[in-house]
Amino acid sequence: MSQRSYDSLPADLQQVIDDHSGLEWSLRAAEVYDEMIRQGREEAVEAGHEFVVIEDALEDPEWGPVLQQTIDDYLEDIGGSANDIYEAAMDLQQSCPV
Repeated sequence: MSQRSYDSLPADLQQVIDDHSGLEWSLRAAEVYDEMIRQGREEAVEAGHEFVVIEDALEDPEWGPVLQQTIDDYLEDIGGSANDIYEAAMDLQQSCPV
């Protein structure tokens, strides 16, 4: 919801939104999704499916070019300063130990 839409609501409805959103609710939703992912992975393993993990996919010779093209196309579609923001985020990621 945009800030303008939120601001146009009466105070009682703003309170309902405030009471049911934010970090606490995001964490609750994340727990639900994490459990769904865990269950789905467990079911896939039981069904005999194999999981392939690709470390640093952008550097992978098969995945990298496709992913980079997808990123480039998306940033071009967004336009504006999207590329600068992406580059800044990538720089920050490189400077933060994982």
